[in-house]
Amino acid sequence: MIGLEPGALTMTNKESRGEKRGPVTATAQLRKRKKKTSTDQATTKAVPATIKRHRPVIVNEDDQSEEPMRTRSRASKADKTQVDIATKNIKKKSSIPTVQELDPRNLPIMLYVPEENRTHHYISIEQLPAKVHKELARRFDEFRLSTQTKIRCYRRLSKDPATYMDRPSCVCDQLTKNLLEVREGKPVQAQTFKEGGEFSFSADDKCIRERLPCTHIIEQDDGYALCFVPLPNAVDDGVSWKDLWFWVVE
Repeated sequence: MIGLEPGALTMTNKESRGEKRGPVTATAQLRKRKKKTSTDQATTKAVPATIKRHRPVIVNEDDQSEEPMRTRSRASKADKTQVDIATKNIKKKSSIPTVQELDPRNLPIMLYVPEENRTHHYISIEQLPAKVHKELARRFDEFRLSTQTKIRCYRRLSKDPATYMDRPSCVCDQLTKNLLEVREGKPVQAQTFKEGGEFSFSADDKCIRERLPCTHIIEQDDGYALCFVPLPNAVDDGVSWKDLWFWVVE
C-alpha cells in the first residue's frame, strides 16, 4: 500500500468532492434561477389580476345609465298622476262652497206677512214651525247652489245687496238671468204675474211654477235681509202664514 501524506489525502478528497459537486451545484443553481425567474414572472402576471379582482368599483354619480333614468322618469310620472287624481277628487268633494263663502254678510231671511187693507209686517223665518222653515230653506238653497254660475252670482248679490235691491226682478229671477239687465243690447225679459201675483208683494209666475219661495231684498234698521213673499191670494183663501202652502206650491 502506498503511503500518502494526510494533507494530500485531504486535498485530494476536497478536490474530488469539488469536481463531483461542481457540475451538480451549477445545475442546481441554474434550476433555482429559472424557477425564481418563473415565479417572479408568474407573480408579475398575477398582480394585475389580483388588483382587478379586488379593486373597488367607483361609481360616478354624474355618469348615470339611461335605464335607471327611464325608471325614475316613469316613477315620477306615476307619482304625478296619483297627485293629479287626488287633487281632482278633492276638488269634486269641495265643489260646493260653504255657507260662509256664499254669504259673506250672512243675510238673514225674513217673511213678508200681509194683512187686511194692504198692511203687512215682517217676521223672522225662525218663527215658522221647524218643518216648514226647513223645507223653505232647502228649496231656496238647492236653487241657488244648483250651478256654478248661480253660486257665483248669488255671492256677488249677497256682497252688494243694495245694487240688486231696486231691480224689477226677484232674487230667483236675477240669478236665472246671471244678474244681467241687458242681453245682446236688449233688456232682459221682465217677470210676469198672470197668476195674480204682484211684484214685491206676492210671488211671480215662474217662482210659482218652479215651486220656489219668491225672494226679494229688503233694507231694515240693522241692515239688508232676504225676504220671502207669499203666494197670490193666500190671505184671501184663509191660509195661515205658518203653513207651507202659504209660501210655495207643494
